[in-house]
Amino acid sequence: MSRAEAREPIWARPEPASGRAAYTRADIAAAAVRIADAEGLEAVSMRRVAADLGAGTMSIYHYVRDKDDLVALMTDLVVGDYLVDEALLDRGWREGLSAIAHATRAALRDHRWTLRSSTLPVLGPNTMAHVDQTARAAAQMDVEPAVYMEIAGMLDEYVFGCLAREIAMEGHDGGVDAEYWQSLMDTGAFPHIAAVVAAHAAAGGDPGDLGRNTDPEGRFARGLERLLDGVAAELARRR
Repeated sequence: MSRAEAREPIWARPEPASGRAAYTRADIAAAAVRIADAEGLEAVSMRRVAADLGAGTMSIYHYVRDKDDLVALMTDLVVGDYLVDEALLDRGWREGLSAIAHATRAALRDHRWTLRSSTLPVLGPNTMAHVDQTARAAAQMDVEPAVYMEIAGMLDEYVFGCLAREIAMEGHDGGVDAEYWQSLMDTGAFPHIAAVVAAHAAAGGDPGDLGRNTDPEGRFARGLERLLDGVAAELARRR
């Protein structure tokens, strides 16, 4: 989509005057989020939101143009949970970005439908505040803005990727049938995997644990620290 064809964000249009409006956009977004949290984004429609609010379906169109607008409002409402205590942002880039990453993960876990939503770029107030907080923390890296914002984006991608995997793994711990697994190892076609399993067993570990995802929160935290260690190493090289 070209810049000239870019869709006008809902926030660029004034909200109906409060004296004449029965609801606010925030009311509508909150109702839609409740439905999505309980039943998934597919269950959200103008009709369902109207029913939740006790309003007529057509009255909702007085506030939002279509479902794209509705999802944008919903997404921005959830992004409000990404925001962290301002005091954390001045304790160094690492602590600030780590706090943002953990807050983002918690919000995504509570509203996992946001990982599957497809809408136009959201430029709502909460989203802008989240980006602003990220920029405030990342700027303490003392490198060029293009570098520190790229690093911040990389951390964001890590958060989303971890949650996508965690959700995909729900109901399945990652283990495999032991007999089938052994038959694969016995072929000799996967020597590097076999070496990893053997080394893990020699260290006293259960080979079956290598593929399991029984500690997603710990796995996320450890991975985040490793990423931040890598960032710190890069910053040290640049000095």
